[in-house]
Amino acid sequence: LGISSAKARRAQVAYRQMQRRERWAKQSIDLEVTKAYRDLVEAQGNYRAARRARRAATAWLRDTHEQYDIGLSDTKELLEAYTAFATTEGSYFRAVYNQRVAFARLDEAVGNRVWTLTDEIGHIGITSSAQNLGGTE
Repeated sequence: LGISSAKARRAQVAYRQMQRRERWAKQSIDLEVTKAYRDLVEAQGNYRAARRARRAATAWLRDTHEQYDIGLSDTKELLEAYTAFATTEGSYFRAVYNQRVAFARLDEAVGNRVWTLTDEIGHIGITSSAQNLGGTE
C-alpha cells in the first residue's frame, strides 16, 4: 500500500507540473501573438506613412522636372527633388520589407497564414482568419 500511495503522489506531482507547464506555454503563445500583432500594426503605420511620402516625393520630382524643362527651375532644385525621391524610395521599400516581416512573424505566432499578397508591391491585405485573432473562427 505504501508503494502505491508513493507512486500516486509522484503521479499527482507530475500531473500538476504538466498543468503548470501547459498554462505557461499558453501564456507565452498569447504574449507572442500579441507582440507580433502590435509589431504588425506599427509596421502598417510606417508603411502607410512611407507610401504617402513616396507619392509626395514623386509629385515633387515630376513637377520640378517639368519646371526645369521649361526653364522655371534650376539644376540644384532638380537634384534636390531627385535626392528626396531616392531617399523616400529607400524608405518605402524598407517599410514594405518590414511590413512583410511583421506579417510573417504574425503567421508564425498564430500558426497559420493570416495574410495574402496581391500582384502590386505593397498592397497587402489581412485575410478573415487574421481578423479573428482574438476569437474563434
